[in-house]
Amino acid sequence: MTVTEGGNKRTLRELQKLIEEDASLKNLSKDREQELISTLEEHRALKATGARANRRAAAIDATKNVDGIIQECKNLYLRTGVRTIVFFTRSHADNRFDAMFAASNPTSLKFFPQILKLDAGNVATKFELFACAEEKAGIKIGSTNTLRMECTWLIVDGLRKITQDKKINMNYQNYETVIIEAHHVKLVGWPEHVPFATPANLTTKDEILLLRSALKDGVCHWKVLSHKERMEHAKRLEDARASGVMIGVKHKPRRDKGKPRKKKSAGTSSQMPPKFKSRDTIDDEEDQQTNNEEDACGAI
Repeated sequence: MTVTEGGNKRTLRELQKLIEEDASLKNLSKDREQELISTLEEHRALKATGARANRRAAAIDATKNVDGIIQECKNLYLRTGVRTIVFFTRSHADNRFDAMFAASNPTSLKFFPQILKLDAGNVATKFELFACAEEKAGIKIGSTNTLRMECTWLIVDGLRKITQDKKINMNYQNYETVIIEAHHVKLVGWPEHVPFATPANLTTKDEILLLRSALKDGVCHWKVLSHKERMEHAKRLEDARASGVMIGVKHKPRRDKGKPRKKKSAGTSSQMPPKFKSRDTIDDEEDQQTNNEEDACGAI
């Protein structure tokens, strides 16, 4: 017995008639009834949740359903006046879905800056960090990996606030040039017995807790350099370069350097509803090259 005919679903009456005519479905035992019911429930569950997909399929599925949810929220507002604000984020570093938020109407998003005094984009980023940390197997809030990520976020968040650049990331390898020289800011108060490096590379929990405490208490914080400090720093770099000292680490040139690159087609992205997208990770550039930070979802 099939529930479709010529690609079209049968009506309820047609199905009932088929059941009445099917001798194998008459006088069923209790066990057979339970077996059929279990099969139906499994089918419904699979249809609702879907089979486990690969990364690309999962991203497409997520984007399609998120867009549908956002549109439903907007339609609900138009019909009933009910306002909604929704956040979406991945829960694993391997997931290709970018954190985002949306609202039933644009004015609803004023709730964050006007009432909560928060940036909705930062909330989405923190939600992504929280979700990745909590979802990863074996990681619990307060674990060493989570403390590392918290330190990373505190450093990056402070840097973005002081530079007023939401896309800037911390760079430890080229800190003297990419951060201090380029943006005239400096991280002061770093704990004396903690190596100055990405928190992902700190090996002991005592070091991580010491750094976290300094960051949360404000002992370790970002500051804008004065004109005198800028000149002094520029002079130190100039003297070091003159003496042949290598400052920082140079990036390897791209493999396709000098070759023309194909332009991406416009696609349908312009037709998508406005939404916030975080960066792939919430760690700094160096963090993105480490497996530990990728597994824990690292900066924006």
